[in-house]
Amino acid sequence: MRYAFVLLIAAVALVSCGGGGSSSGSSSGAVPAVPASVAPGLPTSSLTWTGSLGPWNSQNSGKLNAFAIDPRNPSVMYAGGGTGTEDGVTTDTGIFKTSDGGASWSAANAGLTDTTINSLIFDPQANALYAATETGGIFRSTDGANSWQQVSNVAGVRQIVQAGGTFFAASSVGILTSSDGTTWSISVPTQAAADTVAVSSGTIFAGLVNGAIVRAAISVPAATMHVFAALDAPPVIHAIVVDPQNAQSIYASMTGMVGGIYTDALMHSSDGGSTWSSVPIPATLRGAQAIAFSAVVPHRLYVAGTGLAYTDDARTFAIAQGYGDARTLTVLDGDRLAIGSDQGIALGSYGSNFSPVTARLAVNIVRSVAVHGSTLLVTMQDFAPARSSDGGATWQTLSVGSTENGVAYINPNAPNVCYILDNGISVSTDGCITFANQSVGGRIASTEPFATEANSPRTYVVTSNGLYVANDGVHFYPIACSVPGPVDIALDPRNPKHVYIASSSGGVAVWRSSDGGVTFSRSNVFAPPGPSYPNDAPVLAVDPVNGAIVAMTQTAIYRSTDGGATFTPLTQLQLPLARNAMRRVDPDARLAFGGTTGYNIGERAQFVTSASGPLLLLSTPSGLLASSDDATTTHSVVQNAISHEFEGIAVDGNRICAGTDGQGVVCSDTSKLAASRY
Repeated sequence: MRYAFVLLIAAVALVSCGGGGSSSGSSSGAVPAVPASVAPGLPTSSLTWTGSLGPWNSQNSGKLNAFAIDPRNPSVMYAGGGTGTEDGVTTDTGIFKTSDGGASWSAANAGLTDTTINSLIFDPQANALYAATETGGIFRSTDGANSWQQVSNVAGVRQIVQAGGTFFAASSVGILTSSDGTTWSISVPTQAAADTVAVSSGTIFAGLVNGAIVRAAISVPAATMHVFAALDAPPVIHAIVVDPQNAQSIYASMTGMVGGIYTDALMHSSDGGSTWSSVPIPATLRGAQAIAFSAVVPHRLYVAGTGLAYTDDARTFAIAQGYGDARTLTVLDGDRLAIGSDQGIALGSYGSNFSPVTARLAVNIVRSVAVHGSTLLVTMQDFAPARSSDGGATWQTLSVGSTENGVAYINPNAPNVCYILDNGISVSTDGCITFANQSVGGRIASTEPFATEANSPRTYVVTSNGLYVANDGVHFYPIACSVPGPVDIALDPRNPKHVYIASSSGGVAVWRSSDGGVTFSRSNVFAPPGPSYPNDAPVLAVDPVNGAIVAMTQTAIYRSTDGGATFTPLTQLQLPLARNAMRRVDPDARLAFGGTTGYNIGERAQFVTSASGPLLLLSTPSGLLASSDDATTTHSVVQNAISHEFEGIAVDGNRICAGTDGQGVVCSDTSKLAASRY
C-alpha cells in the first residue's frame, strides 16, 4: 500500500467519571512569567540528597537507551538514559562507565549540565565520546568520560551519527553538523524537532516529531519533506536507517496515537525516500521500536520491540527472543547486538539469550514512594511495586498491581496499613508485606489520590470511578460521586471535614466540601497556563497553619486564600525551550491515566514542617521546588541529585524521600530545610 503525504493532526478523547457542574466564574488575567525573585537554586549545603537507595534488581535496571562501546577495548562501555529517539518515557540517569565488561559501573557526569542522555557515540580516531542531551545540547569527552565539555548549546539533541568523517545531530531546530566534533552549525533547519538522522551517499534523512521525513543533499541547503497520512502511520518518526549495500533502500519506524490507539509502524522505501510502503510487523514482536542493519548479512534489517526479528526483503520476518522493551539497537562486530531498553542494556546475538550488563544500576523511574521508619514502598515504570524494610539496602518485589505506574501510600496514623492503587486498590495490614485486593471500582486517576485525616486512620482515595473512604483506614466504601472526573484530593489539616478535589471536567477547577465529601461546590475555572497536557488537573496541598490552598498543574501554580472559592495564578512554570520544543506526552502514562476526564503526570505538592513554619514542596518535570510563602516565590532544591525529574514525595518525621525519573529513590533530612531560607 502506498502512502499519501499530508499534515497530521491527532486528538485524544478522555472519559469522565460522570455528573456535571457549572463554572462560578473565570480566573482574571493571563498567568505571569516567572517572577525575578524566583531563585534557580540554593547553596548545596542547604539540602543534600543520598545516592540512589534503589530499588535494586540483580537481573535488570531501569531505562537505559544510550550506549557506546570502545571498539579497541570492548570491556569499556558507556550507558545513559534520557528520552532517546523513541516515543517513550523520559529519564535522567546521567552517564555510567564500566571498564570490566559490566561487572561494575560508576557515574561519569563531571561537567554535564544536563543528565537526560539521549544518545552516546564513540569516535575511536579522536578517542572522543559524545553525548546528546535533551536541553544541554552536545557534550564531548576525551578522557574516557572523566570530564565533559559542552561543545554545542544551540538546541536539545536526540541523536548523533558519524558519516564520512562528519558528525550529524538531530536537534530541536534541525540537523546540526560538525567536521571536528567541537564546532557545530545548523545545516538543515526543520519546521519541527528532529528525532533521528541518517546519512548515506551525500543525502541526509531526518525524522521529525510531527510525522515528517526530510530529505536533503549535504551540499544543497534546500530540502524536501514528506508527512505521513493520519490513518496510515503514527506521527513520530523515531528511527531511520539506510541499507549500507543499497542507498535506495530505507526503513523508518514510527510510533504514536492513531484513532485513539497507541501504534507502531515500520515503513520501507525502495527509491531513496520518494515513496513508502508499510512493512507488516509480526504481532509477537509488539512494535518496531528499534531498527538497525546487519554488519554481516547484506540487506538484513534487525527489528526490536519486546522481541527481536529480522527481515531480508521487507515482507517476511524471522523471530527470536529479545530483551526487555527495546528502545535502541546497536550492531557490534560480528553482528553482536546491544539492546537498550526500559530494563537496561543487554548484549547477545540473534537466536541466543541476551545477558544484561547493567543489572543493579538503580536507575528506575519511581512513580511514587511511601516511607515510614526503615520501610520504603514504591511503584515504578515497567516494574512491579517493591518494598524495602531496611532503608533501601535490600528490596523485595511485590505481587500486587501492574508494572505500569501506580501509587504507593502508607497511612501516617496507622503505619502498618499500606496501599497500592493501580487497576483497583490493594491494602496491606502487616506493614506492606502482603496485600489484598478490595472491591473498589475504577483505576488510578491521579498522582496524589490518597488523603488521611489528621490524628485519625480515616483515609480517602480518588479513583476513576469516584471518591471512596475507609473510616478504619482499611475497608473502603463509595461516597456519592458529585464531582465530575475527580482526579486529586487534599484535606485541610485544621478541619478534616474540609475536602478539596481537583477536576478538569468542563475546565480545570477545584471542588470543595465542608461536610466531609457529602456535598461539593466548584471554584472558578483556572486561566489557561499555556502549553500543558490535555485536561491536566492540578495537584493540591493545604497550608496547615493558614489554610491556603496551593494548586499546581504541569505548567503553572495557583493559590486560593478564600477556602477554595477562587484561585489566582501565581507563577508559570517554564520548561527549558529545548524540552518544550521536543517534549510529547508520555504514552505509557497517557494510557495508564487515560480512563478519566483529567489526570496529572509527575507532579506532587506537599507541606512539611520546619523550624520556621510550614514549607511547601512541589515536584515538577524540571525539578523539586520549595516555598515558605505558599508559592509566592519558589526555589529549586534539586541540589546534588543526578535526576532533575522528581515525582513522588513522602515525609516521615525529619526524613523526606522522593521518587525520581532515573535515579530511583533519594532521601534527605528535612531538618536542614529551614523555611526562612526559602
